[in-house]
Amino acid sequence: MSANNELEPKQTSEKLSLGNSGQIAINGILGILNLLASCSPAHAIGSSFLNGAVSVGIFAQHAEQQRKFESSCKKKFDDIDKTKVDNSYLDSPEFREFLIKIIYEAGSAASEQKLNALAKCLVNSTIYPTSRISEKLMIIRSISYMSDEALRVLMEMQNAWEDNVPILGIDSLQEALGDLEPKKIHLACESLIQLRILESIGAGKWSLGLLGRDLASLLSGKEEREDFEDLLRKSTQELKVDLESQIRSLRNKPDTYTEILKNSLSTL
Repeated sequence: MSANNELEPKQTSEKLSLGNSGQIAINGILGILNLLASCSPAHAIGSSFLNGAVSVGIFAQHAEQQRKFESSCKKKFDDIDKTKVDNSYLDSPEFREFLIKIIYEAGSAASEQKLNALAKCLVNSTIYPTSRISEKLMIIRSISYMSDEALRVLMEMQNAWEDNVPILGIDSLQEALGDLEPKKIHLACESLIQLRILESIGAGKWSLGLLGRDLASLLSGKEEREDFEDLLRKSTQELKVDLESQIRSLRNKPDTYTEILKNSLSTL
């Protein structure tokens, strides 16, 4: 995770502002969300500048999504450890920028799944150590571009990351996402690669990239396990050895099959 370990709270005068005041800070955030959700932009903007039923309908939908987002955040805030709330981050310009961005994306979200992911990111951004992830704005932008299929694949990759499983293959994803066709899973993985969330590890196998690992941390509110990088390196090497073994076994078979395996090996 891209959190700076040097900023970990210590028993000094410079330690983070964490503790009982966390609930006050959370209440302030919820107040902002509630205010935005209760103010219908259809009246504030639509009638003044855009006029017409279509414009009013769009902004009414935007307000409804914000209300759902506020409700989802409230439920999730109830479950966090208030003693871990990072008040120094909540007082920063960085958090204010992040809050404005995530509220805007929530109002534009087309699905409950995306709203839920954004709510998790907001709530977990307020607690240490996930408050110290540096690329939160890029993470929110990436989520805004994801389809529901890509989000479902991402959740499976996140679950594997939490279990310290660094690589998932198409068979594992198909088993977990039974109603999704293999073609749709592949397309979802390709879109996540373009967003720098996933990395291809040979044919039909993927791992979370650096940004994807920060995203998994922000969605879960958990730190990456210390041995994850070593485990990823070891698993990648094992895949490479396995492919080399297959190539050797096909030595006397048609060149086309050997070429396919060589191409897969070259991606490692």
